[in-house]
Amino acid sequence: MGRGREPCHRDQPSNLRATKHDEATFSEVVRLIAASRERAVNTELIDLYRQVGATISRKIKAAEWGDGVVERLAAYIAKTQPG
Repeated sequence: MGRGREPCHRDQPSNLRATKHDEATFSEVVRLIAASRERAVNTELIDLYRQVGATISRKIKAAEWGDGVVERLAAYIAKTQPG
């Protein structure tokens, strides 16, 4: 089998090597990206909760659903969507 080359810093041109100062800044950029992704996920979850709440509210107002339906819905979700 042929030997594959492992990437290493000495193969990079000197202008592409991160300095300690760069690494601190790069780390901050990565943290900002992660925080943004987390906020996007949270925004999606809030939108989901609003949609679910609106659906439940419509059913209750239309007198299609009565007492205990939310508990039955929760049991159904737990059964069909474990985790």
